[in-house]
This record gives sequence, structure tokens and C-alpha cells, in this order.
Amino acid sequence: FERLVGTQPPEARPRPPAAGPDEHPALAAAREGAALARARLAGTRQSLRDNPELGVRLRHERDTFGAPFGDSVALRISIPLASAPRSAAREAAAVAAVTETAVALERARDQLQLDRAQADDQLAAAGRLHAAAEARRRLATDNVALADKAWRLGERPLEALLRARAAAFDADAALLRAGLARDQALAWRDYLNGAIE
Repeated sequence: FERLVGTQPPEARPRPPAAGPDEHPALAAAREGAALARARLAGTRQSLRDNPELGVRLRHERDTFGAPFGDSVALRISIPLASAPRSAAREAAAVAAVTETAVALERARDQLQLDRAQADDQLAAAGRLHAAAEARRRLATDNVALADKAWRLGERPLEALLRARAAAFDADAALLRAGLARDQALAWRDYLNGAIE
């Protein structure tokens, strides 16, 4: 890392604790939608009829041309009675909304579980890739030391030493890329487990 970037690698940050399976922020909107649908269903079951209506109408007009203006006030009150078909339709719509939000919540949970399994697989693959890159770097470093020694003793040409150094540089770069991929996979897994800073 120091050879490529010029500084020491940053300190590893401690991972935050994981949240429970139902505490993930991605599920919050689905949970709130389901709670809202259940509350609307409870409200629908409590109020079996529509709200009463009050209407006021004021008229200022005259019957014929030249006649004096007359004022009239009309008051309309509507108190709807509860009807079984009307309340049954409203309750059925509310039950459908509850079912739909419950299905959406289960779908979000299933997708989160699938994403978590995929993230675990990606992390395992990134760990294997990082281990292979570390082994490659160790071998390349040993090869550079041997090529340098052979060049100093006159057994190998300078070209072999330069090739070994280029291979070591490529191995360092591959190790850095593998470390970044592993850290990215770890961060994605931590996000999916609900460990968000």
C-alpha cells in the first residue's frame, strides 16, 4: 500500500453492531405502510356510515325586471344512514389495502434476506481473492529478491530484474484492488445487516 499510495494504510474502523432482522431501515417504510393500512381498516370498521353534511345557500335575486331584490337562505342537512353494501365495499377496500401492504412487507423481507445471502457470498469470494492476491504479492516479492541477487551476481540480465519488479508492482496493485473489493463487500454486508453509521 505504501509503495502505491505513498502513505501508510488507514486504521481499520471498528464495525458498528448489526441491527435485528426487522430493524433494517429498508423495512421501515413497508412497516409504516402496513401500520397505516391497519389503522385505516380499524377506522373503517368503527364508522359504518359517511360523515354528515351541512350546506348553506344564500340567494340575492329578483323575479322580474324592475321588481325589488329578494333574499333567500337555504339550509341543507344530510345525515347518511348506514347501509350494509356501502360499508361492506369500504371495508373490503381497506382489507385489500392491509393485505397488499402485508405482502409488500413480506416481499421486502424476502428481498433483504436474498441480498444478505448474496452479500455473504460476495464477501467470501472477495476474501478468497484477497488471500490469493496476498500470496501472489509474497511470491512476487521473493522473486524480486532472487532476481536482484542473481543480477548482482551476474547470473541474470537486468531485463529479468525489471520484469520481476514490474510483476511485483502488478501484484501490489492487485492486492490493493482485492483489499478494496473486500472492504466494499464488507460494507455492503454491514449495510444489509442494518449496521449503519
